[in-house]
Amino acid sequence: MKKTNLLFILMTVILSCTINFQTKTSFPAVHSSNPVIIIPGMLGSQLVDPENGNVIWGKIIDLKAVGPHEALINEEIDGIELPTNLRPIQRNRDRLIPSSIITRYKMVNRIMEVKIYQGLVETLSSCGLREGDIQKCTAQDNLFLFPYDWRRDLVESAVLLGERIEEIKRVYHNPDQRVTIIAHSMGGLIAKYYLMYGQKDVLTGINDNGQLAEPDYSGAKNVDKVFFLGTPYHGSVFAFKTLHEGTDLMPFVSISRWATFTMPSLYQMLPLDSKTFIFNEEGNPIDFDLYDVQTWIDYGISIFNEMEWDSFEQQCSIYYPDQGEFLAHQRRIEFVEFVRMALERGKYFNIVLNKLEWDSMETEHYIIAGNCNPTLSGVILVKTTSGKNEFQIVKKRIFSNKYFLTDMGDKTVLYRDQSRELNSADDNLTGCFIHYRLLSYPEVQQMIIQHL
Repeated sequence: MKKTNLLFILMTVILSCTINFQTKTSFPAVHSSNPVIIIPGMLGSQLVDPENGNVIWGKIIDLKAVGPHEALINEEIDGIELPTNLRPIQRNRDRLIPSSIITRYKMVNRIMEVKIYQGLVETLSSCGLREGDIQKCTAQDNLFLFPYDWRRDLVESAVLLGERIEEIKRVYHNPDQRVTIIAHSMGGLIAKYYLMYGQKDVLTGINDNGQLAEPDYSGAKNVDKVFFLGTPYHGSVFAFKTLHEGTDLMPFVSISRWATFTMPSLYQMLPLDSKTFIFNEEGNPIDFDLYDVQTWIDYGISIFNEMEWDSFEQQCSIYYPDQGEFLAHQRRIEFVEFVRMALERGKYFNIVLNKLEWDSMETEHYIIAGNCNPTLSGVILVKTTSGKNEFQIVKKRIFSNKYFLTDMGDKTVLYRDQSRELNSADDNLTGCFIHYRLLSYPEVQQMIIQHL
C-alpha cells in the first residue's frame, strides 16, 4: 500500500479522538457464575499469516488486505481473497488464521490507537471478570474473546464456537457449565445458529422429506444468556453493497469486490427477498431470484459487472500474454460455480435461521439496537444510456458518501429489521447508537452488566 499521506494521518487523528472520547462510568462488581464470551462482527478479528507472522488484516497503517487484488491472477501473491476453485466451497482455505479480536487498531507506529472492543473488555475487567485466552482457557478465567475468520462460512464459525465452549466446560470440570454470549453484528448470526443447531452443519443436505433440518436447540443448552448488538436478523443491504462494489473503510482505503466476492459469509447475510430492497426508478420493488447466479450474470452484480470483467481480462493478458484470454475464460467458469454454491448455502442459512422459536429454549436473550441514524435501506436499478443495468447505491462525494435510499438504524443495520426480535426479547435497549461503537456506549455496557 502507498505511504500514508498527511491528509490521511490528519483524518486518522480526528477519528481516533472521536472514537476514544468516552465519559468514564462506574459500574458495580459482576458476580456471574457463567463465563462470558464476546463475539465480534465482520472485520473484527485479526488475520495473520502464520508462516511469516505478518498481520494481513488488523492494523490500519499496514492493511495488506487493501492492495491491488492480483492474487486471483498471480498465484504467488497472497491477499485477503479466499481461493474459489475447490468443491464444496468450504474447502477453500488460505494460510491466514484468526489470531485475536481487534480490541483496538494500532496506527502510526503505535502513536495512536482507535478502540474497537477494548472499552467493553476494560469495563468488564474492572467489574471483576478475568480475561483469558479462549484457545488456552483455564478455570480461573471467565472472560473470553472469540476470534474467527469472518470471511469464511458462518456455520464453520458456529462449530468452532461450540468447540471452544466444550473446552471451557472441560477446564471448569462441569459438564453442565453454561456461558453468556455478547455478540456484535455478524457475531450475532453465529451465536443464533449455534443456539439452534449446535455444532452440526445442517446446510450440507436435505433430509428424506425434502426439507431442511428443524432446530434441536442443542447449543442453547450450553448458553444461559445472549446479548445481540446490531445483529442483521433478516439480512443486510450492506452485504449486497459489499459483494457488489466492495467496501470503503475510510478515505482512500477500501476492500475490492474482487476480494469480497470470495467470502462465503457475505452471501449468508443477504436478504432473502429482493423485493425488500431492490427497486426500479419509479420506486417499485423488483422481483427476481437474488439467489440464482444467472441473475448476477444478467444484471452485472459484483465481478460480473461488464467493466469489471473487462478489466480482469486485461490484467490476465498482462500477466500471461500467451494464455491470458484462456485463463480468464477458465476463471469465469470457476467463479460462476463458486458464486452459485455460495448463494445456495447463503439461502439455506437464512431459511434455517428463520426457524427459531425462543419459547423452545430457556436461554435468555437481550437485544440492543440503534434507531436514529440514516442507514442504507435499498438500491435502485437503472438502465444506462447504453442499455446496461446499473445499481445506484451511493452518491460519491469527497470524503463522504450519501445513500440514495435510507431508513433509520445504526448506519449499518436497519432498526425495522430488528423490531420483531425486540418485542420478543427478555429486555431490550434502543437509542441513537452507531454500529461500530455499540459496545462502547455507557448505557449499553450498563445494561449488559445489569443482566450478567
